[in-house]
Amino acid sequence: MKKDIIKKSYFFSKNSKTVMILSLMLIFMLTFAGCAKDGKEEANSETQEQTDSADAEKTVYVVAKDGSGDFTTIHEALANIPASYDKRIKIFIKNGTYDEDLITISEMKNNLTLEGESRDGVLITRAEGVPNSNTVNVTMEVNAQNFVAVNLTIENRVPYSNAVKVSGDKAIFKNCCLVGGQDTLYLSKDGARQYFEDCIIKGYTDFIYGPSTAVFKNCEIITYRRSGYITAASTNPGNKYGLIFMNCNIKSESSEYKTHLGRPWRQGAAVVFMNCYLGDHVLTEGWTDMHENKAELARFYEYKNTGPGAVINEKRRQLTDEEAKEYTLEKIFKNSKDTWDPLTVEY
Repeated sequence: MKKDIIKKSYFFSKNSKTVMILSLMLIFMLTFAGCAKDGKEEANSETQEQTDSADAEKTVYVVAKDGSGDFTTIHEALANIPASYDKRIKIFIKNGTYDEDLITISEMKNNLTLEGESRDGVLITRAEGVPNSNTVNVTMEVNAQNFVAVNLTIENRVPYSNAVKVSGDKAIFKNCCLVGGQDTLYLSKDGARQYFEDCIIKGYTDFIYGPSTAVFKNCEIITYRRSGYITAASTNPGNKYGLIFMNCNIKSESSEYKTHLGRPWRQGAAVVFMNCYLGDHVLTEGWTDMHENKAELARFYEYKNTGPGAVINEKRRQLTDEEAKEYTLEKIFKNSKDTWDPLTVEY
């Protein structure tokens, strides 16, 4: 009996040592695995932080239909750039046709540049509108501030729709071609400031219109497809400046397509054509009424225009030299908040 007890004690003693050794080994293995896991998670965390940091620092994204860029559509690029950023972000668009319905530059995407590889090579278009709707369809809507568009052709093939609608303040369009029919370019916000340089704008009826303050410098304004009206300003009577055309070429696709320089969408509308070439398609009376809004009560003026359409008569009032001095970029774009000079914007 005593011998059996000794054997059993020896057995349990021996196995206790074994259990202890196994337990220590298990604890070591679990500890090692935990450390390895923690190390891996820490490494992954560092990698993610580095990726996030790299994304935050990235300022140029490329859109290419052939997959050679960061994205294949403009929509994808806009959806994936940071929600907020301090520096200017550029989306560079390679040549191709981009039919993406409505492209919206939201209020959250300030300081954004859309730059095309070439004006004639990048076409942003809209061929179809919203079914069973009288809504004015838009190809590109810009609500952000400090937006810049360079080297793009933007068109809308839906009747009575906007190629571009701009409500954002301090928007710049340079070397762009905007194509529509009626309502091609809607400058849609009272008090907003926009600048167009070396652009081509095509349409026939009220194809440059709205309440914004906008300057068109060295642009081609082309009446095409039919006769009509170039401008339909709705300038707030309390604002001194509306739509101003400087050194522009006012031309027509065909001599048969006649046009008025504009008509007032709102009484008190302000439009000036200065130092522009006016083709023979510009009607002798120059301006006309719009419903109850009278051209004679609008602030419609011209100054030192040339060409066969630049006739002077009692309906086509001219600025004096002294009045013309008020039409500088500095004075036009100065408001109660700041003085904006689009020529100094880096993009």
